[in-house]
Amino acid sequence: MKIKRFNEIVDFDLASDIANDLLPKLQAKRSTGEKITVSNFDVFMKEHGADLSMTDAVIASLVDMGFDFDVESESDEECETCN
Repeated sequence: MKIKRFNEIVDFDLASDIANDLLPKLQAKRSTGEKITVSNFDVFMKEHGADLSMTDAVIASLVDMGFDFDVESESDEECETCN
């Protein structure tokens, strides 16, 4: 029998509940001009205690609900070789 550790199990219903809770908040931030990128969202989820699998599940749920993350451009990131 194969046993998974508790932290390796992703509850997709929980991810969907989180996405349902966050969607209006993310839309409100976007309406004020804030960019919502995948990397920004990763940091947000990590700050709130989510592991990578939960973050991925929430992102998938948000995308399924029609939320499009902003695309990061090279000008958004600091250029390490430009200094």
